[in-house]
Amino acid sequence: MSPAESGVSLLRSPWVATLEKLLSLPDEQLTIACPFVKRFATERILAQIERRQVRQSVRLLLVTDLRPESALGGSMDLSAISELGRRVPGLELTHLPSIHAKVYVADRKMAIITSGNLTEPGLSGNVEYGVTLVEEAMVSEVRSDIERYATLGAKVSVEDVAALSEEMLELSKLF
Repeated sequence: MSPAESGVSLLRSPWVATLEKLLSLPDEQLTIACPFVKRFATERILAQIERRQVRQSVRLLLVTDLRPESALGGSMDLSAISELGRRVPGLELTHLPSIHAKVYVADRKMAIITSGNLTEPGLSGNVEYGVTLVEEAMVSEVRSDIERYATLGAKVSVEDVAALSEEMLELSKLF
């Protein structure tokens, strides 16, 4: 069975073009589970959502790790997440400290499961590997799993992330 017939294909670094393809697909929901998120990736998400004119209608579920040490260490960009929330009204942000999965789902059309975070090295610099799924039943199951994981975490408002971002800026000056 070929990858096209199975709905599964291998994903190799760099995979930013595959992410861009996924970001061009959602009409109703973009689901992301990823511990580390930086502006390099959030700009791509925003560009695709705005280009497709779904910014007001798409639900964006982001399950991530908002621990301050990640922000202080530079692996998480809280200001990029708060900007994402300001510009995408449908952002639902969940803090799940134990999240390690890197999963990206567009509606029930396409899913990416990979080792790559939403950072520039994770998308185009590191050696990452994963799979791309396009078979609707499998994509739906992946999406449902991530939605269930989100119920294990704490919902966080964009305003709280913005405040935490400001606090982290002040703390980083001390270090």
